[in-house]
Amino acid sequence: MSREQPLTSPEAIDDVVERYAVTEAQAHLLVAKTAVAKLVATVADDEMFVLKGGTLLHHVHGSPRVSLADIDYADGRKKVSADVAAVKDAIRAEHDLGFQMDVDAGAWNQKGGLISGEEIPVFLTIDASGGHPVNISVAVRQGEVIDMEVVEFHPVGLVDRTVFRVQAVSLGADDHPLRPSARGRQQRAQRGARTAAASTRRDSPLATGFIRVLPGLQSIT
Repeated sequence: MSREQPLTSPEAIDDVVERYAVTEAQAHLLVAKTAVAKLVATVADDEMFVLKGGTLLHHVHGSPRVSLADIDYADGRKKVSADVAAVKDAIRAEHDLGFQMDVDAGAWNQKGGLISGEEIPVFLTIDASGGHPVNISVAVRQGEVIDMEVVEFHPVGLVDRTVFRVQAVSLGADDHPLRPSARGRQQRAQRGARTAAASTRRDSPLATGFIRVLPGLQSIT
């Protein structure tokens, strides 16, 4: 784990808290999810991990729909399918992105073509003092016939704010009902900023949960 380049910082966490009007614990979840998405994009088979769901809609297309701590993928390969061991091996890869993940400590299951890992501890390197653990969930759906495209993922709460590329489920044309328009993204960002500035943040019983309704955002179903 690199100490010279932390994954995030107190200032970056504060920025997430202010921007989305979330608690500090919820900001850590969003950062951990971003970190794992960056790891998968860096080291894993991009056709085995095809991003979809609320993470795709929010971080790529600017949708108000977001999930705090779960990342959904589809296995886009045609001739082979992943299993629990393959998914764990892929996200256990060595890296220098500034965090650690205890893959084997998660609760893993494979049922009906869905591979899921729940409560996977992620240790965020925030400063020289060491890691801060939070739990996330990763799911990979097998056997989905999908169209894929390479898209830009906009990180949340990282020291390195460089946009990175991921393989994702294609939403097709610009007028796809789940692909927000540029005007819509701008309007939602403005509403979110106004709401965050005007509201007093409150701790939520969902502070460590997977789904959260954020100002200007909607929970996924």
